[in-house]
Amino acid sequence: MSAAYRASEALALGGEPVLRIPTIPGYAALKIKAWIDRSVPARGIHKDGADLGLALFWYENDPQVRERLWVHEAATLLQHAYALGVASARLLGNDVRSLLGEPEAARLSSLWTAESRALLGANLVPRDFRAALRLGDSTQIALRLAALADGLAGR
Repeated sequence: MSAAYRASEALALGGEPVLRIPTIPGYAALKIKAWIDRSVPARGIHKDGADLGLALFWYENDPQVRERLWVHEAATLLQHAYALGVASARLLGNDVRSLLGEPEAARLSSLWTAESRALLGANLVPRDFRAALRLGDSTQIALRLAALADGLAGR
């Protein structure tokens, strides 16, 4: 995941230390990997799910992403029946793939199984503190995660 670090923005806090702020695709890549590593049944840590949901929310609501979809990625919008949330998830997957490069994106994609995505989808269904993300019902969430995974896999 060194590509996420290289693409991050440096923020100096009056000298040292310098904080690195990841791009949204970099953040999503790190959170997908963290989800894969920590959400296995033996560990059962699901905190990265809400963070990945936040990245999806950010991308859908980013004016630059919306402009990209309408102006340069209209085929992606059409492919997803103009569902902005699903199309922006696909674009995020594409951008994660571009950031990581082919070999690392393929490796991450192969590790992110359908079962893992299903668990993530169940984790993202709105409950109390996560309702503000407004990612939709379980069907919408599954569509978004499938689009994200397809973009990451280059499908």
